[in-house]
Amino acid sequence: MSKITVPACQTIGAYQVVEKIGRGAMGVVYKARHRDTGELVAIKLSSATINEHPVLAQRSRREYGATRLLNHPRLLRSLDHGMMNSSPYIVMELAEGLNLAQRLKRGGKLAEADAVHIIIQIADALHYVHKHGVIHRDIKPSNIVLADNNDAKLIDFGLAKNTKVDVTLTPARLGLGTPNFMAPEQFEDASNVDRRADVYSLAATLYMAVTGKVPFESPSTIGILKKKLTDDIPPAVQLAPELSKRIDFAIRMALRPEPNHRPSSCLEFFSMLTGKNSFPPLTPDIQGNKVLAGERTRERRATTRFPCNPEAGCYVGFDAEVKWAAKIVNVSPIGIGLILPRRFELGAQLQLFWKGQQDGTPTLFGGVRRVQAVAAQGWLLDCTFHRVLTNNELQSLR
Repeated sequence: MSKITVPACQTIGAYQVVEKIGRGAMGVVYKARHRDTGELVAIKLSSATINEHPVLAQRSRREYGATRLLNHPRLLRSLDHGMMNSSPYIVMELAEGLNLAQRLKRGGKLAEADAVHIIIQIADALHYVHKHGVIHRDIKPSNIVLADNNDAKLIDFGLAKNTKVDVTLTPARLGLGTPNFMAPEQFEDASNVDRRADVYSLAATLYMAVTGKVPFESPSTIGILKKKLTDDIPPAVQLAPELSKRIDFAIRMALRPEPNHRPSSCLEFFSMLTGKNSFPPLTPDIQGNKVLAGERTRERRATTRFPCNPEAGCYVGFDAEVKWAAKIVNVSPIGIGLILPRRFELGAQLQLFWKGQQDGTPTLFGGVRRVQAVAAQGWLLDCTFHRVLTNNELQSLR
């Protein structure tokens, strides 16, 4: 990469440079002030050599195009773009504060509550961008900027993929991303990854936040990939014994090598972390609307329990080892009632299997929220799913 030199007080477009605040593989980020309004912004100025490579130059323009219409409180807004000499630049909202990697380097691992608070904010932002056809593909601690109160913002869409655009800038069979945090399938073919790759990277980021250790550490990229494919990583709870079983379980499931064995979305991962089935309200959509019409009606409908066929059943596994026969009593899109011959503690994370499944892979995950003794039958467990069921899944359980 050619050297970029922009002395203080030099201008970039309509902005006056104040100071350099970061450097990446393809350019430098400056803090700058608009000459007329005085607004402080961040400017990502790419290397001039990028323009000599048409794909990289187009990627810089695509980054602006992918983010300029996105409007979410946990995303930095893209404000403008242009060229300075031969270098493309993007003007972004300025986020003051350390990134998560810097915070961990200075202070070590975070308390569970702080780490989860940060990650669920980014999960909310990713859920939003995924709905609009964008896959980030570079989730990692250095791309999460933190305010003093741990309010988090997701930055750097330089490797983002827009699934609603036909043209791909990533050649097939090419890896792209940051090895320790990217999903194993991204090593082989970054052009075809989906939102589950971002879920994996988010879980790897949470792993580092609660343990203070880089996940899948190895001196070589091949070594990192081998560890990912064989799931060779110490459980987070082994490095942080104070970590709750819920968080350790969620991380382990989201770091599964096979995409189909992970949470299918950031909402499902959020549900595994919190036991809740929807992000907090007032998340704006792309037009900036605060509440989607009918949201409360859908939430009420989702809580309605339907009685089940007495012959229907499932198997419940704890830690995927011991399986217990169970009888389904009722089910809704967000929860299920089960009768089991033994008692599980409140908060226990159950892996649910039901008759007719062809493999041993757990399909649904639930957290026990209420336990009641049932005479001569065992125990009635009320469980909340980690994600909302589809209509087909609901029908298969009824």
